Amino acid sequence: MSGITKVHSFAPFGVFTSGVQKLSHQISHIGALAYKALFPNPVENITELDERRWSLAKKFGVNSDIIMELVSIGQTVSAADRKVKIALLEKRLSDSELKGLQKFTNSFHKYHLPPIGIVRVKEAVSDLEILRKVRKRSNELSLDPKYFASCPWEVSFLLESHLIFKILNLQNSFDDGKERHKIILQNDCLFISSVKGPFPVKTLMDEFIITSDRSLKDREGNVWNYFDDGLEERDVFIDPAKLQDPVYRENNVPLRVIGQLSVEQMAELRAYMKEQFADDPTIDSKEAIIQFVAQPQVHLKGAFLEGVSSQAGTHTFFRIIDREGYVYSSSLQWLQHEKKDSLFGNPLRTVNAVPVNWDTFESRKHHGCIVTPRPVTQEAAERIIDQLNKARARIIRYNQAGNNCVDLANKVLKETGVDLNVNVYLHQLLWRCFPSLKNLGMPKFIYNPLHALASRISALISCLLPRAGKWIINSIGNGLVSLFFTPIVLALGGARGSPGIETPPEVDVKEDDWKFDATDKLMTTVVVDVGELAVSHSSPFLHWQLSQKATFVTPYTGQPKMHFIPPRDKNLKAEGDRLHSKYSKLYAHSAPMA
Repeated sequence: MSGITKVHSFAPFGVFTSGVQKLSHQISHIGALAYKALFPNPVENITELDERRWSLAKKFGVNSDIIMELVSIGQTVSAADRKVKIALLEKRLSDSELKGLQKFTNSFHKYHLPPIGIVRVKEAVSDLEILRKVRKRSNELSLDPKYFASCPWEVSFLLESHLIFKILNLQNSFDDGKERHKIILQNDCLFISSVKGPFPVKTLMDEFIITSDRSLKDREGNVWNYFDDGLEERDVFIDPAKLQDPVYRENNVPLRVIGQLSVEQMAELRAYMKEQFADDPTIDSKEAIIQFVAQPQVHLKGAFLEGVSSQAGTHTFFRIIDREGYVYSSSLQWLQHEKKDSLFGNPLRTVNAVPVNWDTFESRKHHGCIVTPRPVTQEAAERIIDQLNKARARIIRYNQAGNNCVDLANKVLKETGVDLNVNVYLHQLLWRCFPSLKNLGMPKFIYNPLHALASRISALISCLLPRAGKWIINSIGNGLVSLFFTPIVLALGGARGSPGIETPPEVDVKEDDWKFDATDKLMTTVVVDVGELAVSHSSPFLHWQLSQKATFVTPYTGQPKMHFIPPRDKNLKAEGDRLHSKYSKLYAHSAPMA
């Protein structure tokens, strides 16, 4: 695959840059000398503060005793002791006192006062802010208050690493979840489940680091994540540097079970499937279930912005439930090391990706989770898992406009017997962002005749216009669309791509295996093709989901949970029906192209 062309610096420009850097250093040095001249004896002890600083503290409602305690904390050498003291102080501080401290420590520059010469005072205030946010988040998640009261920094670690969201999800989703994934508080220490038994969170804090994808990495560089048996050494993604290692492939490539439904849960799920697919004469032989899931994230208020909300793009993922009730979860996501090149700066850049081991969106807060189940045979479920495992070993190419999470979900959907077109032309995507006259509140007695007249005129032109005329108009239209979209696609990274990764020879790719677009860049041909460029988009997929009889929508209830059937609670079911109606209206104009 072709690499990225690099533009090297022009020599005179480098000389100019070096001169600017030297000049900036000289200015900084002169500024430091001037500062020392203005403040020859900076205050090194809070007790010697002048009246201006005390009046400033009083202005922001900061008590002198609190400042003295902060100074004491700042002078504490041991980081562990410092954190204990900060936690004790946070318990006594009101929200207004904490805000006053923030303003006090950030105001010296504004009032042209020299900083207090006490180390880590500002860091202590920053830690107080963190703990206050952790306390708030802990309350929102309805965690046991004893956890934060006894181990605030351990709770902070569980939140930062997102471990707590996975644990709560498994507790709430499976009948045995509360027992298998309970959090133990013992001797002022928190313990979570792992393959080796109860694991102290404090050890995680001391010996592990949190990676960019919220996995944990130990001192040997091994990646750990939380699954059905608790914390274990296993990667959600794939490390290309280790892919040639057979031991690494054996431990990390296969999808991991995230939980098992109880006999009662499977009975309820099968009953629901038989009810929804009563017209399918083969339903009894289809013992496995595939659930397609989407969680719309963009919610712009106002009729003018509804179109933008529907076309903003929604992450799509899926669950595989085999006949034994074992649950897998996956979607296509780009490798984490690719984030260093900032996909959001070049959203149409082509990068490497894999089907992940438990989709992260399963445990996130949402505005309504759209779930569409499809029955399949056990053999079909096993084939899907096999294809996903091969894709993990191959490491495939990813692009926001094509070969993305919707494409992978669509490949899985095709295995269930549904052939759906998720492509949308760029000009159609843009047109769908505009508001519908009907949604803007135009009266029906005006909208309906106008809509009927426009449809008749369009049909008449289509009948009367010769084929050659249609071809000419389409060509001109595509040319104009290309002139408009080509600079946009290029600016968003359409001609850029990271190097591909070679598939290990041990991976046996067969003729009937899933085909993935191996293009190195989105734009590799002439720009006129942009007029015919169709992107794989989530809106047709959601339109299909919401048109299915078996689809249900579940609201967020304060803690993450995977709903395998519609909620039993009447209020939750009513809220789910409201969300279903809302999203059906939002995606009504996103029908798949013929």
